[in-house]
Amino acid sequence: MSGRFGSGCAALAICGVAAFTSGTDAVEAAEPPPAEVRVVDAAGTVGEFASLVLDGAGNPVVAYFDETTGDLKLAHCGDPLCDGATSPVVLDSDGGTDPSLALDASGHPVVSFYGPGRGDLEDLGALMLMRCDDPDCIGDVAVVLDDSGDLGLGSSLALDADDQYSIAYHNGTDNGFGGLAVLAFGERFHVETGDFQVGPSMSMALGSEDDVAIAYVTEPPNSGLYFARCDGPICEGRLVDPAASQLGTSVSMQLDDNGWPVIAYHDRADGDLKIARCTNGFCAPEDRSVTIDPLDPVPGLPIVISVSGWPDTCSEVELDYLDGSVAPNDAGEVLGSWGTLELDAGAGTATVIAPSQPEEYNLRVSGAVLTCGEPYYSSDFFVGFPPPPQPAGTISPMWLNSDGVLAIDVRADGWPGACPSLDVNISGPLGIANVAPTTVFVGTIQLVDGAGTLRSPASVLDGIDGWRSVDLWDVTASGPVEQCQGAYTTELGRAPVTTLPATGAARSAIPVALCALFGGMVLLAISRRRVP
Repeated sequence: MSGRFGSGCAALAICGVAAFTSGTDAVEAAEPPPAEVRVVDAAGTVGEFASLVLDGAGNPVVAYFDETTGDLKLAHCGDPLCDGATSPVVLDSDGGTDPSLALDASGHPVVSFYGPGRGDLEDLGALMLMRCDDPDCIGDVAVVLDDSGDLGLGSSLALDADDQYSIAYHNGTDNGFGGLAVLAFGERFHVETGDFQVGPSMSMALGSEDDVAIAYVTEPPNSGLYFARCDGPICEGRLVDPAASQLGTSVSMQLDDNGWPVIAYHDRADGDLKIARCTNGFCAPEDRSVTIDPLDPVPGLPIVISVSGWPDTCSEVELDYLDGSVAPNDAGEVLGSWGTLELDAGAGTATVIAPSQPEEYNLRVSGAVLTCGEPYYSSDFFVGFPPPPQPAGTISPMWLNSDGVLAIDVRADGWPGACPSLDVNISGPLGIANVAPTTVFVGTIQLVDGAGTLRSPASVLDGIDGWRSVDLWDVTASGPVEQCQGAYTTELGRAPVTTLPATGAARSAIPVALCALFGGMVLLAISRRRVP
């Protein structure tokens, strides 16, 4: 990164110290000022394009331009406040500008900069690099990295863990008016910027996977803040702030712990300092959504999950279901996974099987944070109990009092021809205090062409105390699901069984009793006539 001081001396501001000095004049402040300024180099007009880092001891190291001599310089302070004597050294005496400074693992400066007049044509500049062999850059020589055009303005440099450099820089000949180039790990990348002219200010950082992240601005009349992330020879810039109508030449960027960009920049139109914090690793617009169909799935049956609105860089996501009774977050208990869903243009659909346990769940859709953003949690969905399957046939149960013997008569009709038989169960008693519901097997109906009859003695219920006082029973017939298509339940009787009419032999006793009754009356009348 680089910046500008006003013409005059090169100075450093250190916050939290109690006095303030400017040049050689000291001013006592009524209130403790927020910073103390130290003059590091006062020889002429110096300090433009300053780029600063701190060494391992917290001492400032600054690369900057000396306008008076046309030199690119470096100053390495001997203490954190730069109180001791500092002897700046010349890095480049041929007008080098736009330095970007980093320290390697040994604490030695590495500087990229723009070298005027060192391009492939005399009036063009080149991208330059200096690797110092000591902390103060004594006697080191810069090398040309790219001289294939007017290259190197606004350079921004970063080092990886192995001290390999990556540099973003202005390409003054790209598209005839100015573009953006990247030299990373010995490979030159091209950033697609469309028909917009890129300004000579940019800021670069390396991601966790050594991918190159760049923030840059375009010039008026198409001014805007852009961001690009490159992991190949061609990468495309993405507009971050379309509302910025006239951006300035200053931009600075860092990646947060997630690898997401945080960008500071100047908007010339309204004179504001702005900060853009991206919500994913690519500063991509998001309208993410997840739908679940149906929202009340049945255990073991299919669910269709549709994902849309993910960044184009997100190629796949994981589908997990969590305990829906807790707040949806990473700490929630993961109960199971439906695996990986591949996305095309940020969208995809998967058909999965509902969990076998009926309860409340929450769906988590997650991918690589850098390319997909934060995990996404759907609204809760409830896996309910499956409704009983509706068979093709029915049953008609009834009480039957035949020959003085009470029986249960069950007729089945309309069942599939492949259904061989039905098991019949009666559930009860219902409504009897202190008697637990009981299910009793009554018997099996053998079916022929989907129909059949079962007659079973009511004595099968004798094990249930007080069953004769029950006036309502549930009767269920069920067979193999594959052949019979499920179970059928209906009700038996609403009148007490003791009121059922008699049939058969019980009816034949009535005329006998009547005959005996009327016969007695006739005999009585005759006997009365014979009395004198």
